[in-house]
Amino acid sequence: MCKPIIVKTSISDTVEILGHTVDGYKAILKAVEYAASPGSTMINGRGKEMIISKPYISTREPALRIPGLHILEVYERYPCFDSSDYAYEDRYFRNYFFSDKPFTRDKINQIAYMKRVGNLEFINDNMPDWSLPSAYYKGEGDEIIYAF
Repeated sequence: MCKPIIVKTSISDTVEILGHTVDGYKAILKAVEYAASPGSTMINGRGKEMIISKPYISTREPALRIPGLHILEVYERYPCFDSSDYAYEDRYFRNYFFSDKPFTRDKINQIAYMKRVGNLEFINDNMPDWSLPSAYYKGEGDEIIYAF
């Protein structure tokens, strides 16, 4: 396993992903073909994570096609603590995974259960090679993080 190259940039910056020029975060968002909300996990009494539900997986018809590039979004809504939060909260933590071939259900499940840091952020120095390239957007602000 090689340590990934992690780059922080503006959401409006153009980036090259698997040989394709992508015109920033909005283009990525429009080109998503698969979406998954990770399954629930909990820590048992021995400090081990237990999976208590599987991820919800859906396919999307992208508004923008990038021929030869397939994009999976793994997302989670910001925490909501009361009915007011649920009514007004529209931010999501979003991870994107890129491939030159379509994602399979098994690959999506494998990605959804990868080790995370912070708020559904999968990007870290110990990411498996098969999960690259990928990106993380925290749901607000101008910064997006890419891992290659």
